[in-house]
Amino acid sequence: MPTIKNYSSFGTILKVGDGKSPQVFTSVGQIQSITFAGVTFKTADVTCHDQGQAVEKLRQTLLVLGTIAFSVVADPQNRTHQWDPDIGLQWMFRNSIVRAWQLITTDPSGITRQFDAFVETLNEKFDVAGVNTWDVVIKPQSYPSPV
Repeated sequence: MPTIKNYSSFGTILKVGDGKSPQVFTSVGQIQSITFAGVTFKTADVTCHDQGQAVEKLRQTLLVLGTIAFSVVADPQNRTHQWDPDIGLQWMFRNSIVRAWQLITTDPSGITRQFDAFVETLNEKFDVAGVNTWDVVIKPQSYPSPV
């Protein structure tokens, strides 16, 4: 039986570009977890009366890019958490800014996926027995391709 390898996701990095040329990417500070909803296809029903069997037939049409959700421990001193017009999450959300992003994995391949996205959701949480955190959702506008 082959040995199954698994790798820790600790240290995964999400970076945001500053929108300038050349593009400079900055790690989003104090991320606790990242969830990538993946990629799916929309489908179209192409079932016909004369196809021989009463079985639904579908064809893939549009690629649907899932969201990337992450939570951060909010830090007003961190530029990625501020109203910074280059890389601030609040600024990008409030002004509907699309930026280049990079998701960098920690496995031995060290794959970096790059994509354009906007901040779709920014929810703040103020737990009584905790710290101020944000739940952030970004919506890719291009396929997350290796760079």
